[in-house]
Amino acid sequence: MKVVKIGRDLSNDYIISHPAVSRFHADLYLYDNNTMQLIEHSTAGTYVNNTYIHNTIVSLCGNDVLEFPDQNPISVSQLLSTSFENEVRIPERF
Repeated sequence: MKVVKIGRDLSNDYIISHPAVSRFHADLYLYDNNTMQLIEHSTAGTYVNNTYIHNTIVSLCGNDVLEFPDQNPISVSQLLSTSFENEVRIPERF
């Protein structure tokens, strides 16, 4: 299992430098069985495929689109293609 940490804090894997984004906004879990979950625990929430989520867990696939506060939408595949310090692999199930 791999985890991609998303947020404003510099310790995150995917850093979004905007005051509307929580320091520790969400965690994207990549499981060994090629499934993914977004655990959203921010104060402002996130949109997944144009649906607002807040303090919840959602299952994702590579074509799903995430939108963080005041940011352009990004697909899960695009987010995972970003270079991270820790190895992150894109699940092959898409």
